[in-house]
Amino acid sequence: MRTTMKFLQTWILSFVLLLCAVPLHAQLVKTKRTNADELLDQATIQFNNKNYYKCIQLSRQGLSKRPDYPDLHFLLGRAYAQVGQYDSARLEFQIVLHDVPRYREAYSQACNLELKQKRYQEALCYMDDALYFFPNDREFMLKKLAILEDLKYYKYSDAYASRLITKYPEDSTLLRYYLSYKIDHAALYLRQGNIARARYEYDKVLEVDPGNRDAIDAIYNLEIKSGNYENSLAYINRLLLTEPNNYEYLLKKMSILEELRRYPEAIEISNRIITLYPGDRKIRGINQELRMAAGRFYMNTDPYMQFQSVLEQSPSNRDALNYVTGIAYSRGLYQECLFWCNRALRYYPSDRDFINKKIASLESLEKFGAAADLAERVWMGNRTTANLDRFVELKIQSAKGFMADLEMDSALIAFNRILELSPSNPIALNYAINILAGQKKYDQAVAVVDKSLTFYPDDQFLLFKKANILSEAERYEESETILFDLLKRYPDNDRYFNGFVDLKLTNGRALVKNQDYDEARDHFKTVLALQPQNMEAITPLINVEISTKNYDSALVYINQGIEITPNDKELYLKKSGVLEVLNRHKEAYAITGDLWRKYPYNTKIRDIYADQIAASARYNAKRGRVDVALQEYEKVLAIIPKDTLAIAASANLLAEKQELDKALYRVDSGLHYYPGNEALTFKRATLLERLAEAPENKSYRDSLFGNAFLAADSVAKMKPWNADYVDYANYLKSKTFKNMVTFGVLLTTIDFDNNRTRANIATIQYMRIKKWGSWAVRFNYAGRFIGTGLQLEGDINYVHSKKA
Repeated sequence: MRTTMKFLQTWILSFVLLLCAVPLHAQLVKTKRTNADELLDQATIQFNNKNYYKCIQLSRQGLSKRPDYPDLHFLLGRAYAQVGQYDSARLEFQIVLHDVPRYREAYSQACNLELKQKRYQEALCYMDDALYFFPNDREFMLKKLAILEDLKYYKYSDAYASRLITKYPEDSTLLRYYLSYKIDHAALYLRQGNIARARYEYDKVLEVDPGNRDAIDAIYNLEIKSGNYENSLAYINRLLLTEPNNYEYLLKKMSILEELRRYPEAIEISNRIITLYPGDRKIRGINQELRMAAGRFYMNTDPYMQFQSVLEQSPSNRDALNYVTGIAYSRGLYQECLFWCNRALRYYPSDRDFINKKIASLESLEKFGAAADLAERVWMGNRTTANLDRFVELKIQSAKGFMADLEMDSALIAFNRILELSPSNPIALNYAINILAGQKKYDQAVAVVDKSLTFYPDDQFLLFKKANILSEAERYEESETILFDLLKRYPDNDRYFNGFVDLKLTNGRALVKNQDYDEARDHFKTVLALQPQNMEAITPLINVEISTKNYDSALVYINQGIEITPNDKELYLKKSGVLEVLNRHKEAYAITGDLWRKYPYNTKIRDIYADQIAASARYNAKRGRVDVALQEYEKVLAIIPKDTLAIAASANLLAEKQELDKALYRVDSGLHYYPGNEALTFKRATLLERLAEAPENKSYRDSLFGNAFLAADSVAKMKPWNADYVDYANYLKSKTFKNMVTFGVLLTTIDFDNNRTRANIATIQYMRIKKWGSWAVRFNYAGRFIGTGLQLEGDINYVHSKKA
């Protein structure tokens, strides 16, 4: 009766606890934890609202949930930069770029940060890295060019700007930047008094943009200051081609014509200005002054006008045509000269003088294509060296015009025509090679180089160009042979030396990509023999040795790299990784431990540090050094208290040492962080079972088995299809039983004096299990022909202690 009451009390108490747990569970279900993505959204809103410190707080909170989230690191870096915490911002950007090397905005922000602090070299490094992954990114290219200017590396910035405009001629934004860049540089050289260099810069502008006003105005002013009125007039005429009614340009042309004492033309311009701007009193006064000056200058009739009067009467007069064409050309009236030449050729189509004057006029008007065609016809009629040279010169100018208009195919046709007639022409050969290489027609470009070398054997510049083309065509071995030969012949030439080194590095990287590690190793070693501190060779060489499992060699190169760049944390991480592979675990995690202390907010380094300590613990555990392993797992848990692997492994080792209480404590600490964890919960059940079976815990045996059953039962409910879990839970439940009732029937036959007698026995037994043992009462009933029998039994079992 007492047992029944106790059972009812237990059942009622369990039911009440279950009812209390329902609202608590519901409350827990309603609680929603904010995830990292939501925190990123919230932090972004705060950043956009310029609440930077709140943004930093939310970003850190998000990273505590998801330490490897690059977008959160990037946003945190931007927020740090806004509040002036530049070192912290720099660290966050480095984390992003290490984990996600193609994170474009991180390069931009990191570069801006360095520029803000005038750390131009670091900013240049970021742009070089960015352009490695985004080689066609206009923003990065322009930013790199600006940084080169900030560093006053004008030689490199000029070369880089020219390369960009050649490589991307159709990019209008890049073109505008290039023009502005060249004009600014020209102005700088003017301030320095370097007129020749300034003129060169303006000419480069006009090569790209023939109608650029700023360049034309500047060159005009330079020519005026130098007294070169004819050249100034040519530039003004160029401007008037695009804006024929521009007041300023017409006024300048009139002034130049006045200086040249070409009064009729100046008066004509002034009349035109009066027609266009009838209300301008100033120009009317200038017109009168010009007429007075012309009257004083021309006491007699102008010869040019006189010969024109003759032609009005006699259009085919040869002498008059010779004079007007000659005077018009000498006065720079190239369009008029062309007009008179065309008229003369109608009457005298084969006259060499008129043809030559027409060619000269076309050349002065920069109509090189038409001039070249006419010169070619002249040469075809009279194949002299002089005529051929004139044609070639004009054809080259025509081809350059095609190149300026980005008509590369037309330019190539023109150069090929020149090479048909003058195969050794160096200008045509050089431009043809450049065009073919630029169009990635490497085989054809190499063929032209080889053709050039037949005319200019062993020319070092042609050989160097051939080596570069072969390298771009990924024919590295052929390129290397040429560069090596040039380097032997010109050992002091830095250009050849650097080209050879760069080629070795490029070839090595290509071989690594194709997993040809042995060949790649030789290339990188060659570079190191030439430049022992070249990190571009050391870094891939380290990777090659690691990939081929030559870890000792990898350590040698890592140490060499650390001597060169002692603050490179990536090298230290690689060294640590190699030491770990070599089972030199303590050395490995000593390095990552130092790094973590140096970069306490870098979760990646922290995780590597913890993993390496755990690896060392596993290594020691396998070799029977259990105490050492346990100490190392303690270090892991001091760094990352929630590390489930460390918790489980240390619990196993403690159980192996029979320190079951400590093992159970360790498992319970893990379940505190990860409630309901399958592995930890099952481990708890086994530990409780072992504790229950220990003699020293016999007084707690029932509660220990009960708790073990609860743990095993929760695991079985997680995976009810797992028979092992279910059987184990049932087994532990059986250990909690205290009362047992048994019913039995025994059917027997007794053979006595050849008489068989049946004797059937029925048994009822009750057993009570106690902490000290058990007692039982059995009642037996037997039925036979001769009568029935009753029997009552008692049984006591006592569990002795170990000392008994």
